[in-house]
Amino acid sequence: DILITSDDQYVSLKAFQAYFNKFLDKETSTNKSKKQKQSYNEADTFIIFSTTPGKAIIDSSDPDKKKGSHFTENFCNVMLENIKLPKSLDENLRLITKANKKSSLGKEIVQVTTTCDRCVFLYKSDYYSLLHAIDKNHPWNQLNKKVHEMLNDQSAKNEVNTEVISQSCFTKDWILQSQEQEYIQHFTCLICKQIANNAMQIVCSQHKDSDEALIVGEKCLQLFLKKNKECCPIQPNHNCQYLKAKMPRNYIDKLQVICLRQFEQEIQTLNKIKREDD
Repeated sequence: DILITSDDQYVSLKAFQAYFNKFLDKETSTNKSKKQKQSYNEADTFIIFSTTPGKAIIDSSDPDKKKGSHFTENFCNVMLENIKLPKSLDENLRLITKANKKSSLGKEIVQVTTTCDRCVFLYKSDYYSLLHAIDKNHPWNQLNKKVHEMLNDQSAKNEVNTEVISQSCFTKDWILQSQEQEYIQHFTCLICKQIANNAMQIVCSQHKDSDEALIVGEKCLQLFLKKNKECCPIQPNHNCQYLKAKMPRNYIDKLQVICLRQFEQEIQTLNKIKREDD
């Protein structure tokens, strides 16, 4: 889960460590014996280092702190940005090359390798011929491109999942960490039984005798109507209206809650302790 650079610095790369593992497990060289391949399978790091002797960058914010090769710094910056805004392999190489050209005046020999000593790409920083020098048909570059495609696909899926999660109703157990049951029980989504996100009120003559407002989360309502041919979530009829419930929305928006990630981590810890006790 850690990317280690030549100056013993590290960056967490959990977001795509699994994809590098898949990449490393692909057979790409016929002269690798099965025994040698197996002996490296336990490696769980992805290492980047520069072969330029004595190369160091002085951090302007801290003159006493040395970073590493320009390539190491530029590679890490570009790949971290790639997690937020996925780009193609060619585009990432172009950005790394452009950054190297600006930050390093002299030539720099750079190698990217893994603990399996399998080279992803190796070049001298002749900036004008770099992209032509890289053999795009070489198996390593083909695999490296495939990894980028996998990462970009996963990032796109994560964006969709994040959007769905952000629109879904709020977990009741999470809200109850900082709110009393009596203050939120009237804002429960009638479909998923969690706390309604972007609350909608169901209005229909068939429900006029209801003692309280009929509340559902907007995303839950959309999914329910889509699956049930626009039929009401309460009773099988098609005459309901769905209006934005302003009061519940304002109340829920103003709730003070603990960090959701912290809550999820605490739940995971409790579940782990429970499994160990069992």
